[in-house]
Amino acid sequence: MKQEVAEKWVKALRSGEYKQGSGALETYGHYCCLGVLCEVAIKEEVPLDVGTDIEGHSCYDDAQSYLPDSVMLWSGVSSRRGDIPKGTILEGQVGNRLYGSLSSANDDGVRFDTIADYIEANWKVL
Repeated sequence: MKQEVAEKWVKALRSGEYKQGSGALETYGHYCCLGVLCEVAIKEEVPLDVGTDIEGHSCYDDAQSYLPDSVMLWSGVSSRRGDIPKGTILEGQVGNRLYGSLSSANDDGVRFDTIADYIEANWKVL
């Protein structure tokens, strides 16, 4: 992942501007950590087609639960789910658990500030 993008993503996650959600990039104003990255891309003028499916989930270039190609290319993130080394331990709502992606950690209740700390320290592996 590109360092300058990681810095903007971390700042957005810590900003308090985004309410955390799960199961989709964005639903009714609640965001997955990857949805926040999509919003950062929009603010950086990455051309994205944004729409809403029948369940109220935002779709970024038709992607509803994973990163679209355009955001991956712009950010340098190498996987659709924000894969992290298998067995990475992050603190979630139910204590410390092992995760293989940022999306699974987010959906399991790992807070944005914890995810931001991970990205800040490990952006090169994303």
